[in-house]
Amino acid sequence: MFSGKLTVICHGAELTHSTRTPPFKMNPFLVVNINGETRSTAIHENGDKEPDWKDEELSFMLSNAV
Repeated sequence: MFSGKLTVICHGAELTHSTRTPPFKMNPFLVVNINGETRSTAIHENGDKEPDWKDEELSFMLSNAV
């Protein structure tokens, strides 16, 4: 059996296209799902195709019985 804490450090993204038309910009966020647990970053307002989450951390507690 093992258990522990998994921390995902969210730096940023380089998206290939925008879903908004100028002059509007996208407000992207990141969603991570691990073993049925979901965490999301803060919304990067007007982040458009290059959002930066400034090393925001998403933490998950993991455990597995073998």
